[in-house]
Amino acid sequence: MYSALRRQVDRTPDNWVDPLPSAPSSPLEDPFHTPIETQIVLQQYESLTLDDLYQCRPPRFPDRERYALNMGLCKLFHDDWIEVDERYLAYHSVRAKILEEMGSEAIHRVSGAEEAEKELFDEVVKHLIQKHGRFFEIIQSSPHISEKDGRQYASFSPRRIRNRLTGEEYRISQPTIPSPMEIVARLCQEDFSLLVKEQDGSHRLSVSLLATLFPAAWRLRERIGWHVTDLHGTVPMWPEKLSAPVEHYFSRLSSDSNMARFAFFPVVIPAGSTPAPHTFLFAQTPEDLVPKTPPARPEEVIFRFERQIFRRLPKTSAIVFTVKTSMAPLTSLNLEDCRRLAVTVRSWPAEVAEYRGVLIWGDMVLDWCDAQQKEYME
Repeated sequence: MYSALRRQVDRTPDNWVDPLPSAPSSPLEDPFHTPIETQIVLQQYESLTLDDLYQCRPPRFPDRERYALNMGLCKLFHDDWIEVDERYLAYHSVRAKILEEMGSEAIHRVSGAEEAEKELFDEVVKHLIQKHGRFFEIIQSSPHISEKDGRQYASFSPRRIRNRLTGEEYRISQPTIPSPMEIVARLCQEDFSLLVKEQDGSHRLSVSLLATLFPAAWRLRERIGWHVTDLHGTVPMWPEKLSAPVEHYFSRLSSDSNMARFAFFPVVIPAGSTPAPHTFLFAQTPEDLVPKTPPARPEEVIFRFERQIFRRLPKTSAIVFTVKTSMAPLTSLNLEDCRRLAVTVRSWPAEVAEYRGVLIWGDMVLDWCDAQQKEYME
Protein backbone atom coordinates (compact mmCIF):
# COMPACT_ATOMS: atom_id res chain seq x y z
CA MET A 1 0.00 0.00 0.00
CA TYR A 2 2.72 2.41 0.97
CA SER A 3 4.83 1.64 -2.10
CA ALA A 4 1.76 2.32 -4.24
CA LEU A 5 1.36 5.67 -2.53
CA ARG A 6 4.98 6.56 -3.18
CA ARG A 7 4.61 5.77 -6.88
CA GLN A 8 1.76 8.28 -7.14
CA VAL A 9 3.68 11.12 -5.58
CA ASP A 10 5.98 13.48 -7.41
CA ARG A 11 9.32 13.88 -5.64
CA THR A 12 8.62 17.57 -5.09
CA PRO A 13 6.94 17.98 -1.64
CA ASP A 14 3.16 18.46 -1.77
CA ASN A 15 3.08 17.95 -5.55
CA TRP A 16 0.86 14.91 -5.90
CA VAL A 17 0.10 13.37 -9.28
CA ASP A 18 -3.37 12.03 -8.53
CA PRO A 19 -5.46 11.76 -5.38
CA LEU A 20 -5.60 8.29 -3.91
CA PRO A 21 -8.87 6.42 -4.11
CA SER A 22 -10.55 7.06 -0.81
CA ALA A 23 -11.41 4.25 1.54
CA PRO A 24 -15.10 3.61 2.07
CA SER A 25 -16.50 5.60 4.95
CA SER A 26 -18.89 4.15 7.47
CA PRO A 27 -22.40 5.59 7.70
CA LEU A 28 -23.21 7.74 10.68
CA GLU A 29 -24.65 5.74 13.54
CA ASP A 30 -25.97 8.88 15.17
CA PRO A 31 -26.76 12.26 13.52
CA PHE A 32 -24.80 14.09 16.23
CA HIS A 33 -21.79 11.82 16.54
CA THR A 34 -19.21 10.65 14.04
CA PRO A 35 -17.30 7.60 15.34
CA ILE A 36 -13.55 7.39 14.79
CA GLU A 37 -12.97 4.50 12.41
CA THR A 38 -9.44 3.47 13.36
CA GLN A 39 -9.63 -0.28 12.94
CA ILE A 40 -8.44 -0.29 9.33
CA VAL A 41 -5.66 2.17 10.14
CA LEU A 42 -4.48 0.06 13.06
CA GLN A 43 -4.54 -3.08 10.92
CA GLN A 44 -2.32 -1.31 8.42
CA TYR A 45 0.10 -0.47 11.23
CA GLU A 46 0.73 -4.14 11.98
CA SER A 47 2.59 -4.55 8.67
CA LEU A 48 4.69 -1.39 9.09
CA THR A 49 8.46 -1.32 9.56
CA LEU A 50 10.83 1.58 10.01
CA ASP A 51 11.66 1.33 6.30
CA ASP A 52 8.15 2.58 5.52
CA LEU A 53 8.90 5.82 7.39
CA TYR A 54 12.18 6.77 5.76
CA GLN A 55 12.08 9.79 3.46
CA CYS A 56 12.91 9.47 -0.24
CA ARG A 57 14.70 12.80 -0.05
CA PRO A 58 15.64 13.88 3.49
CA PRO A 59 16.25 17.54 4.37
CA ARG A 60 19.73 18.91 3.89
CA PHE A 61 22.20 19.19 6.74
CA PRO A 62 23.63 22.66 7.44
CA ASP A 63 26.93 23.55 5.78
CA ARG A 64 28.92 25.39 8.45
CA GLU A 65 32.59 25.00 9.28
CA ARG A 66 32.21 27.28 12.32
CA TYR A 67 29.64 26.56 14.99
CA ALA A 68 27.10 29.34 15.51
CA LEU A 69 24.60 29.29 18.36
CA ASN A 70 21.47 30.96 16.98
CA MET A 71 17.88 30.14 16.15
CA GLY A 72 18.66 29.67 12.44
CA LEU A 73 15.30 31.03 11.31
CA CYS A 74 14.08 31.64 7.78
CA LYS A 75 10.78 33.00 6.47
CA LEU A 76 8.11 30.60 5.29
CA PHE A 77 4.99 31.16 3.18
CA HIS A 78 1.68 30.47 4.92
CA ASP A 79 0.84 27.90 2.23
CA ASP A 80 3.80 25.77 3.34
CA TRP A 81 2.71 25.47 6.97
CA ILE A 82 1.38 21.88 6.96
CA GLU A 83 2.67 19.25 4.56
CA VAL A 84 1.22 16.04 3.14
CA ASP A 85 4.05 13.94 1.74
CA GLU A 86 4.65 10.47 0.33
CA ARG A 87 4.90 8.96 3.82
CA TYR A 88 1.57 10.35 5.06
CA LEU A 89 -0.27 7.03 5.37
CA ALA A 90 2.60 5.33 7.16
CA TYR A 91 2.92 8.12 9.73
CA HIS A 92 -0.85 8.31 10.06
CA SER A 93 -0.92 4.65 11.12
CA VAL A 94 1.87 5.21 13.65
CA ARG A 95 0.06 8.19 15.14
CA ALA A 96 -3.15 6.17 15.50
CA LYS A 97 -1.21 3.43 17.30
CA ILE A 98 0.40 5.89 19.70
CA LEU A 99 -2.93 7.54 20.45
CA GLU A 100 -4.40 4.14 21.18
CA GLU A 101 -1.61 3.02 23.52
CA MET A 102 -0.08 6.24 24.91
CA GLY A 103 -2.79 8.82 24.40
CA SER A 104 -2.67 10.11 27.96
CA GLU A 105 1.07 10.74 27.58
CA ALA A 106 0.67 12.46 24.23
CA ILE A 107 -2.05 15.07 24.60
CA HIS A 108 -2.06 17.47 27.51
CA ARG A 109 -3.73 20.77 28.14
CA VAL A 110 -4.11 23.30 30.94
CA SER A 111 -7.06 25.54 31.66
CA GLY A 112 -7.26 29.02 30.21
CA ALA A 113 -6.22 28.22 26.63
CA GLU A 114 -9.49 26.89 25.24
CA GLU A 115 -9.94 29.79 22.81
CA ALA A 116 -6.42 29.37 21.46
CA GLU A 117 -6.99 25.64 21.06
CA LYS A 118 -10.22 26.27 19.14
CA GLU A 119 -8.52 28.86 16.91
CA LEU A 120 -5.67 26.46 16.14
CA PHE A 121 -8.20 23.78 15.22
CA ASP A 122 -10.04 26.14 12.87
CA GLU A 123 -6.78 27.26 11.24
CA VAL A 124 -5.64 23.67 10.66
CA VAL A 125 -8.97 22.64 9.12
CA LYS A 126 -8.97 25.72 6.87
CA HIS A 127 -5.41 25.07 5.75
CA LEU A 128 -6.05 21.40 4.95
CA ILE A 129 -9.10 22.26 2.86
CA GLN A 130 -7.46 25.14 1.00
CA LYS A 131 -3.99 23.64 0.46
CA HIS A 132 -4.70 19.91 0.39
CA GLY A 133 -8.25 19.85 -0.94
CA ARG A 134 -7.64 16.67 -2.91
CA PHE A 135 -7.23 14.75 0.32
CA PHE A 136 -9.56 16.56 2.74
CA GLU A 137 -13.11 17.80 2.28
CA ILE A 138 -15.90 19.33 4.34
CA ILE A 139 -19.10 17.30 4.64
CA GLN A 140 -21.92 19.78 5.15
CA SER A 141 -24.81 19.31 7.55
CA SER A 142 -27.45 16.97 6.17
CA PRO A 143 -30.97 16.13 7.33
CA HIS A 144 -31.66 12.94 9.20
CA ILE A 145 -35.29 11.80 9.10
CA SER A 146 -36.63 9.56 11.81
CA GLU A 147 -40.13 8.33 12.52
CA LYS A 148 -41.84 7.88 15.86
CA ASP A 149 -45.49 7.29 16.69
CA GLY A 150 -46.43 7.81 13.07
CA ARG A 151 -44.70 11.18 12.87
CA GLN A 152 -41.55 12.14 11.06
CA TYR A 153 -38.82 14.13 12.80
CA ALA A 154 -35.92 15.92 11.14
CA SER A 155 -32.53 16.50 12.71
CA PHE A 156 -29.23 17.55 11.15
CA SER A 157 -25.87 15.85 11.33
CA PRO A 158 -22.97 18.18 12.21
CA ARG A 159 -20.42 19.48 9.70
CA ARG A 160 -17.45 17.16 9.42
CA ILE A 161 -14.02 17.06 7.85
CA ARG A 162 -13.35 13.92 5.86
CA ASN A 163 -9.91 12.47 5.30
CA ARG A 164 -10.21 11.08 1.77
CA LEU A 165 -6.98 9.09 2.15
CA THR A 166 -8.31 7.02 5.05
CA GLY A 167 -12.09 7.47 5.00
CA GLU A 168 -12.11 8.86 8.55
CA GLU A 169 -14.50 11.68 9.43
CA TYR A 170 -14.38 14.07 12.36
CA ARG A 171 -16.96 16.49 13.60
CA ILE A 172 -15.87 20.11 13.33
CA SER A 173 -19.04 21.72 14.66
CA GLN A 174 -18.60 22.59 18.31
CA PRO A 175 -18.32 20.69 20.52
CA THR A 176 -16.02 18.46 18.50
CA ILE A 177 -15.80 14.73 19.00
CA PRO A 178 -13.08 13.95 20.05
CA SER A 179 -11.28 17.08 21.35
CA PRO A 180 -9.93 19.64 18.85
CA MET A 181 -6.32 18.74 19.68
CA GLU A 182 -6.86 15.02 19.15
CA ILE A 183 -8.49 15.65 15.78
CA VAL A 184 -5.51 17.79 14.76
CA ALA A 185 -3.20 14.95 15.82
CA ARG A 186 -5.10 12.45 13.70
CA LEU A 187 -5.31 14.64 10.61
CA CYS A 188 -1.70 15.86 10.38
CA GLN A 189 1.82 14.47 10.36
CA GLU A 190 2.93 17.46 12.42
CA ASP A 191 3.08 17.90 16.19
CA PHE A 192 1.60 21.09 17.66
CA SER A 193 2.36 23.13 20.78
CA LEU A 194 0.65 26.34 21.83
CA LEU A 195 2.55 29.11 23.62
CA VAL A 196 0.28 31.59 25.38
CA LYS A 197 1.51 34.99 26.49
CA GLU A 198 1.19 35.68 30.20
CA GLN A 199 0.53 38.97 31.95
CA ASP A 200 4.23 39.51 32.60
CA GLY A 201 4.90 39.30 28.86
CA SER A 202 6.58 35.88 28.91
CA HIS A 203 5.39 32.87 26.95
CA ARG A 204 4.26 29.66 28.60
CA LEU A 205 3.76 26.20 27.08
CA SER A 206 0.08 25.99 27.91
CA VAL A 207 -1.35 23.44 25.50
CA SER A 208 0.78 20.86 23.82
CA LEU A 209 0.11 18.13 21.37
CA LEU A 210 3.54 16.85 20.66
CA ALA A 211 1.25 15.20 18.65
CA THR A 212 1.90 12.09 20.00
CA LEU A 213 4.45 10.74 17.70
CA PHE A 214 7.64 12.29 18.55
CA PRO A 215 8.87 13.72 21.81
CA ALA A 216 12.65 13.97 21.51
CA ALA A 217 13.94 12.65 24.83
CA TRP A 218 11.52 14.45 27.13
CA ARG A 219 8.14 13.86 28.75
CA LEU A 220 5.33 16.19 27.81
CA ARG A 221 3.55 16.05 31.17
CA GLU A 222 6.71 17.29 32.88
CA ARG A 223 6.98 20.39 30.67
CA ILE A 224 3.40 21.60 30.54
CA GLY A 225 3.31 25.10 32.00
CA TRP A 226 7.02 25.78 31.53
CA HIS A 227 8.13 29.16 30.23
CA VAL A 228 9.71 29.04 26.81
CA THR A 229 13.04 30.20 28.27
CA ASP A 230 13.13 27.05 30.44
CA LEU A 231 12.42 24.50 27.72
CA HIS A 232 16.02 24.37 26.51
CA GLY A 233 17.74 25.11 29.78
CA THR A 234 19.98 22.04 29.53
CA VAL A 235 21.30 22.97 26.06
CA PRO A 236 24.91 24.18 26.31
CA MET A 237 25.22 27.99 26.23
CA TRP A 238 21.45 28.42 25.88
CA PRO A 239 20.70 30.25 29.18
CA GLU A 240 23.41 32.86 28.78
CA LYS A 241 23.25 33.41 25.01
CA LEU A 242 19.83 32.52 23.60
CA SER A 243 17.24 32.64 26.37
CA ALA A 244 16.63 36.40 26.25
CA PRO A 245 16.80 36.70 22.41
CA VAL A 246 14.25 33.89 22.03
CA GLU A 247 11.77 35.56 24.37
CA HIS A 248 12.32 38.85 22.54
CA TYR A 249 11.71 37.12 19.21
CA PHE A 250 8.42 35.62 20.39
CA SER A 251 7.25 39.02 21.60
CA ARG A 252 7.81 40.50 18.14
CA LEU A 253 6.46 37.64 16.02
CA SER A 254 3.45 38.83 14.00
CA SER A 255 0.54 36.89 12.51
CA ASP A 256 1.66 37.99 9.04
CA SER A 257 4.83 35.92 8.98
CA ASN A 258 5.73 32.29 9.56
CA MET A 259 9.29 31.46 10.56
CA ALA A 260 10.95 28.07 10.13
CA ARG A 261 14.08 26.30 11.27
CA PHE A 262 15.46 22.81 10.76
CA ALA A 263 17.08 20.52 13.33
CA PHE A 264 18.54 17.03 13.23
CA PHE A 265 19.88 14.46 15.64
CA PRO A 266 20.92 10.79 15.40
CA VAL A 267 19.09 7.83 16.86
CA VAL A 268 20.96 4.60 17.53
CA ILE A 269 19.17 1.27 17.18
CA PRO A 270 20.55 -1.22 19.72
CA ALA A 271 22.37 -4.08 18.03
CA GLY A 272 20.12 -7.03 17.23
CA SER A 273 16.87 -5.22 17.98
CA THR A 274 13.95 -4.48 15.66
CA PRO A 275 12.00 -1.67 17.33
CA ALA A 276 8.34 -1.11 16.55
CA PRO A 277 7.82 2.21 14.74
CA HIS A 278 5.56 3.71 17.42
CA THR A 279 7.94 2.94 20.31
CA PHE A 280 10.95 4.03 18.26
CA LEU A 281 9.42 7.45 17.58
CA PHE A 282 7.84 7.99 21.00
CA ALA A 283 11.21 8.74 22.64
CA GLN A 284 10.82 10.13 26.16
CA THR A 285 14.34 9.69 27.55
CA PRO A 286 17.84 10.33 26.17
CA GLU A 287 18.48 6.57 26.24
CA ASP A 288 15.53 6.10 23.87
CA LEU A 289 17.50 8.06 21.28
CA VAL A 290 21.12 7.16 22.00
CA PRO A 291 21.82 4.13 24.19
CA LYS A 292 25.11 4.06 26.07
CA THR A 293 26.50 1.34 23.79
CA PRO A 294 28.08 2.65 20.53
CA PRO A 295 26.61 1.38 17.26
CA ALA A 296 28.36 -1.66 15.79
CA ARG A 297 27.32 -1.02 12.19
CA PRO A 298 26.41 2.06 10.11
CA GLU A 299 22.93 0.59 9.57
CA GLU A 300 22.20 1.10 13.28
CA VAL A 301 22.32 4.92 12.99
CA ILE A 302 19.16 6.73 11.91
CA PHE A 303 18.85 10.50 11.58
CA ARG A 304 15.71 12.29 12.71
CA PHE A 305 14.96 15.63 11.11
CA GLU A 306 12.60 18.26 12.50
CA ARG A 307 10.94 20.95 10.42
CA GLN A 308 9.98 23.49 13.08
CA ILE A 309 7.61 26.38 12.34
CA PHE A 310 6.55 29.32 14.52
CA ARG A 311 3.29 31.09 13.76
CA ARG A 312 1.17 33.56 15.72
CA LEU A 313 -2.59 33.06 15.63
CA PRO A 314 -4.37 36.28 14.59
CA LYS A 315 -7.27 36.27 17.10
CA THR A 316 -5.85 34.96 20.38
CA SER A 317 -2.19 35.94 19.64
CA ALA A 318 -1.05 32.52 20.84
CA ILE A 319 2.08 31.16 19.15
CA VAL A 320 1.83 27.81 17.40
CA PHE A 321 5.00 25.73 17.40
CA THR A 322 4.73 23.06 14.71
CA VAL A 323 7.16 20.16 14.33
CA LYS A 324 7.19 17.72 11.46
CA THR A 325 9.49 14.73 11.97
CA SER A 326 11.09 12.71 9.20
CA MET A 327 13.82 10.08 9.20
CA ALA A 328 16.62 8.71 7.02
CA PRO A 329 19.27 6.05 7.69
CA LEU A 330 22.92 7.06 7.71
CA THR A 331 23.57 4.60 4.87
CA SER A 332 21.01 6.34 2.62
CA LEU A 333 22.70 9.76 2.70
CA ASN A 334 24.19 10.96 -0.58
CA LEU A 335 27.72 12.28 -0.98
CA GLU A 336 26.80 15.93 -0.35
CA ASP A 337 24.82 15.03 2.76
CA CYS A 338 27.80 13.07 4.10
CA ARG A 339 30.12 16.02 3.49
CA ARG A 340 27.80 18.49 5.20
CA LEU A 341 27.17 16.18 8.14
CA ALA A 342 30.89 15.62 8.77
CA VAL A 343 31.64 19.35 8.55
CA THR A 344 28.82 20.19 10.95
CA VAL A 345 29.69 17.57 13.57
CA ARG A 346 33.36 18.56 13.55
CA SER A 347 32.40 22.21 14.11
CA TRP A 348 30.66 21.55 17.42
CA PRO A 349 32.42 22.72 20.60
CA ALA A 350 33.26 20.01 23.12
CA GLU A 351 30.26 20.74 25.37
CA VAL A 352 27.83 20.64 22.41
CA ALA A 353 29.35 17.40 21.11
CA GLU A 354 29.01 15.80 24.54
CA TYR A 355 25.40 16.99 24.87
CA ARG A 356 24.54 15.46 21.47
CA GLY A 357 26.16 12.11 22.26
CA VAL A 358 29.03 12.33 19.79
CA LEU A 359 31.21 10.24 22.11
CA ILE A 360 28.84 7.34 21.43
CA TRP A 361 27.99 7.63 17.73
CA GLY A 362 30.57 10.10 16.41
CA ASP A 363 33.31 7.65 15.31
CA MET A 364 30.90 5.47 13.36
CA VAL A 365 29.20 8.41 11.61
CA LEU A 366 32.37 10.32 10.74
CA ASP A 367 34.17 7.21 9.55
CA TRP A 368 31.23 6.40 7.27
CA CYS A 369 31.03 9.93 5.86
CA ASP A 370 34.79 10.10 5.28
CA ALA A 371 34.75 6.70 3.57
CA GLN A 372 32.01 7.79 1.15
CA GLN A 373 33.96 10.87 0.15
CA LYS A 374 37.20 8.92 -0.18
CA GLU A 375 35.53 6.33 -2.39
CA TYR A 376 34.15 9.07 -4.63
CA MET A 377 37.55 10.72 -4.98
CA GLU A 378 39.17 7.43 -5.96
